[in-house]
Amino acid sequence: MAVSVRTVSEPSIIGMDRSRLEQRASVLYLRLEDGYAQIERALDDGQDITKWEDLWQRLLREYEQVSDFLSFSDR
Repeated sequence: MAVSVRTVSEPSIIGMDRSRLEQRASVLYLRLEDGYAQIERALDDGQDITKWEDLWQRLLREYEQVSDFLSFSDR
């Protein structure tokens, strides 16, 4: 399964409106949940999950960045 990961740096986040950031956070959350379940299944099947874990961690970092920015903008 080919998956593209868009990394988020603060300057690119700053230009986005709040609704787009909330939508991105929601999409990332769903991808993280699905990815975790896929990793667990692959582990149960004895597959190498190194690349999947790397992708999952990048998605998590992006989710954290977006969520932190949304929280900070609430202040």
